[in-house]
Amino acid sequence: MKKIKILLLIVSILLVSGCGTTKEPVTPEEFVLIAENQGLTTYDDSASFDYVESAYVAAIKDLKVIYIKGKKKTDVEGTFIDQCNNIYKRALEGYKDSKKSGSNWSTLKITDSDNYYFISLIDDTYIYIEGSIEKKDKIERIIDELKY
Repeated sequence: MKKIKILLLIVSILLVSGCGTTKEPVTPEEFVLIAENQGLTTYDDSASFDYVESAYVAAIKDLKVIYIKGKKKTDVEGTFIDQCNNIYKRALEGYKDSKKSGSNWSTLKITDSDNYYFISLIDDTYIYIEGSIEKKDKIERIIDELKY
């Protein structure tokens, strides 16, 4: 039953994303600059993926941010859907979720007693953030600065 709910959620996010506001994705260079200004250590992880133009990981203790610019939007959408499923499976009982979307973007935020998860898709870019709930303020500053 939970899998059906997750699938319906993801489909509804993608369907609703056909209307509403638009967002402009950050470039790989902007991502690196913003992440480093937030005190995260970044590295190029493009070699780990065959469907990306560029991929970066930015991290500090108990916080990891992944940025992907795909070769094709459909590849990044598939990654977004897979990661949404993974987050729901990993979230602890009693989690809270928030979903938002516009004409070219979708986001999912899940928090539980220990973790903060955020995933966003804008056009052919994808951001995934995972951190301890103690890093909530920092995570939200990063999300705001990236405008995802």
